[in-house]
Amino acid sequence: MKKVLLSSAVLATMLVSCCQNANNQEVVEQKNETMESIMNRRSIRAYKPDAVPQSVLDTLALAAINAPSARNLQPWEMRIIKNRELIAEIENGWLEMRKTQNPHLEFKHVFHGAPVLLVVAFDKNNPFGQVDCGWFGQNILLAAHSLGLGTCVVANANGFFNSEAGKDVMARLNFSENYEVIYAISLGYPAEEPEAKPRDAAKVQIVE
Repeated sequence: MKKVLLSSAVLATMLVSCCQNANNQEVVEQKNETMESIMNRRSIRAYKPDAVPQSVLDTLALAAINAPSARNLQPWEMRIIKNRELIAEIENGWLEMRKTQNPHLEFKHVFHGAPVLLVVAFDKNNPFGQVDCGWFGQNILLAAHSLGLGTCVVANANGFFNSEAGKDVMARLNFSENYEVIYAISLGYPAEEPEAKPRDAAKVQIVE
C-alpha cells in the first residue's frame, strides 16, 4: 500500500479550473469561486457596526439548512440574534462565568463587537447531531465569506448557554426539547484582514 502526500502546490492548483489545449499545455479557464471562498475565509475578531440586512441573513439560513445530515434528519436548530442588548447580555454572562472558573485569567470580549450572533444547537438524541452541525456551520462560514461577511466560531460559548447561568437566555431562545447549544458564530462586516495561518498539507495522504 503506497501513501502519497498531498502537497501545498497541488492544493493551490485547485483554485482554478484547467484544461489541455491542442499542444497539451495546461490552460486556465476560470477561477473556482468555491475554492476561493475556502482558501480566503478567515476567523474575524473585529467588526464594523453596520447592520446585516435581513435578506442576507435569510440567504445564510438557506445555505445552512441545505447542509448534509445523516438520514436527512437535520438535527440542528439555529437562532439568529440581532438584538445587540441581548448579545451583550450573553457576552457579559459568559465573561462572569469564565472569571469565576478562571480568576487568574483576563477575558475582555467574546463576540468581538459583532452585530449578529448565531447560536446553533443539536439534538442530543441523535448520535450524529454534533457532526451534522459541523456541516451546518461550515456552510454558514463559507456562504458568509462569499457575501462579504466575516465570521468567528465561538465554540466555548456553549458552556454558558448550557449552564445554570444561561438558563434564562436559553428560555428566551426557545430551542426544542432535548436540544443543546454546540457553538455560536459571530457575524458581521469585517473590520480587519488577518493573514492566513499555516496549514499542514502532510496531514492529508493518498493511499494507492
